[in-house]
Amino acid sequence: MLKEVFPEANAATPQEKVAKLQMEISSGLYDSFLRLDIIDFYPTISHEAIFSNLGNRVRKPEIVHALRKALSTPTLSDQASKSGVCNIVGVPQGLSISNLIAEIAMLKLDSTINARTDVMYLRYVDDIIILCRNDAIESLHRDLVRLCSEIGLKMHPLGGAGSKSQSGTLDKTFDYMGYLFADSTISVRPQSISKIRASLARVFTRYKHEVDKSGITNWQVIKAQSECKWRLDLIITGCVLDQRRRGWLHFFSQIDDLSILKGLDASVRNYSKRFGLDGVISPKTFIRAYWEIKRGIATSESYIPNFDKFTIADKRNVLASVFHVGDAQTFSEDEVISMFYREIRRLVNKLEQDVGSVS
Repeated sequence: MLKEVFPEANAATPQEKVAKLQMEISSGLYDSFLRLDIIDFYPTISHEAIFSNLGNRVRKPEIVHALRKALSTPTLSDQASKSGVCNIVGVPQGLSISNLIAEIAMLKLDSTINARTDVMYLRYVDDIIILCRNDAIESLHRDLVRLCSEIGLKMHPLGGAGSKSQSGTLDKTFDYMGYLFADSTISVRPQSISKIRASLARVFTRYKHEVDKSGITNWQVIKAQSECKWRLDLIITGCVLDQRRRGWLHFFSQIDDLSILKGLDASVRNYSKRFGLDGVISPKTFIRAYWEIKRGIATSESYIPNFDKFTIADKRNVLASVFHVGDAQTFSEDEVISMFYREIRRLVNKLEQDVGSVS
């Protein structure tokens, strides 16, 4: 219901935002940027601001009551004590409506800045970037600080040492959502590259631990090699699950600095040599996966797995060969589906961790 009533609160994907940012940078209309980061975004959003925006379009008392109850009830782990204290500020994280409610709370701020014809404004959750002329930075900053304070939010100080809020001219390097913009090139922050490289290394290390076990048979070695390749391929290409693109390369699909991908492919080759797998397995490559993503998922499913379309036989095979479920062939279809998606979602969550914090 909220999505239908507030269609503008259905935020664009990070990739769409980055593509727009690059296009606007290339337009030549702006010479500077203002990047602002909100402190403790979800926990500090004003309930008053949320219901002020909701009240313009949602009037049914039962719906308003349900939303108030959802926002005021603390979200606690099973082990946490139930104090009975209600939230009077903030959006609890983990609710199915959390992201949408936060977007609704920001509608006034977004529309106010977007109405200006002299700037280009983008926001991804708590991370704001504006392209403008240099002489507009101070007034824009004041306006945003004021608009944020109206909904209970505060900004990281602008330009402070180590602050996430920065401003500067477009001929300087700056980052946004994990992407790095420099000299009309879209790259990736070094920390993000290190994360994905570390994930690749862990797969090879896992393989080494498996084959170094005493009494391991040739058949078990071959199986370990097959599992190693499958896990590498998943990290490299990502996947589709629950109709969403998942993984590091899907998130960073807007880069145009292809030397990063060639470097990662070189890392895979070097790891293969170091762990004795050179010529034994042939992992997929970042560079081809990148171009397959650019072509579109519908035409790339032979290279990028779409788990939504796996057959029962496919699921049984993965359970047996990757997750070592020896009796997978004897399970009912419902058992196979349940176990398959439990294990796959666990792996996909790790893929999402490779993206890490993009603020």
